[in-house]
Amino acid sequence: MSVHPISGSHNSGSKSGVGNISAPFPSIIFGPGGGNRTSPSAGSNPGSIKKGGGGFGEPTDGRLTDHPVVITGLPTGKIPPPFHGKPIEVHPLPGRRSHHHHGDFVGGWRFDFWSYWDLSDDFFCCNCYQYDPSDEQDPQFSPWYFYPNLPPYLERVKTLPPSDVDAGDLLPSDGPVVAPNPTAKLALDDLIAMWVKNDRIAIGHLVPSKGSIEVLVEGKSQYDLKASDFYDLLHDGTVNTKTTDYKVVALKAVDDHTLQVRARHTFLDPWDVERTIYHTYTLKLEGDRYVIRSFGSGSYAGDQQG
Repeated sequence: MSVHPISGSHNSGSKSGVGNISAPFPSIIFGPGGGNRTSPSAGSNPGSIKKGGGGFGEPTDGRLTDHPVVITGLPTGKIPPPFHGKPIEVHPLPGRRSHHHHGDFVGGWRFDFWSYWDLSDDFFCCNCYQYDPSDEQDPQFSPWYFYPNLPPYLERVKTLPPSDVDAGDLLPSDGPVVAPNPTAKLALDDLIAMWVKNDRIAIGHLVPSKGSIEVLVEGKSQYDLKASDFYDLLHDGTVNTKTTDYKVVALKAVDDHTLQVRARHTFLDPWDVERTIYHTYTLKLEGDRYVIRSFGSGSYAGDQQG
């Protein structure tokens, strides 16, 4: 069954300032901005083991920097000292946010995140995130590192050694993307639905109920996550990102039970600038459906997997 193209799109609102960004990185960004934006309801996540509920805070009239933050690669230099621009403390209520967040970018290293809304880490489902790289000698990069609206790191104690699933070396195809069988077509449709429609049922189809999923960042194998933690992480990424288009750009059948997939994710960042990140998946046929056994994110199409 052929699909040309396998993609989905969603009109998330108007864009502004689209184009090359040459402005220098700001030092400190105060306030998750976007007072006129309307936040969707995230609902609840049955896989969550943290705080429950899940959802967005109220929009604020906080001001982002005039210059969008552009994240083009992983940092390689020395980790900066602890972040001094600590989140703004408020008076928490039971089950409600405990502080507001603002991001910072020091020496190429991300701290915290920039939200579309007044969103606190209380509303993320995954309990693995870390926001300050100086808390670890060797931080674990989140697959959301290239998304300024999402947490940049994961706690090392919450991860597992990488399982070295073969993620292949899959470049975008010039021709049509063809699903080799109806079951594969359903899996590809679910990949699109979870990003374009924030479809938790689609995530449930794709995330296995047990075992682990390997995570790659910029083509490098980083660690494995337990299936339940990966479900929560994927839920956080899909719900808390303004996706405008999601397209499968390459597909390879490794054998009768394994697919390698590359997809292009187009989204609006917190400054309403359109960005593109590439995802890679290894899908394994287990029972009557394909499930994700590796997931990677990269800032450009040709990153080498391994």
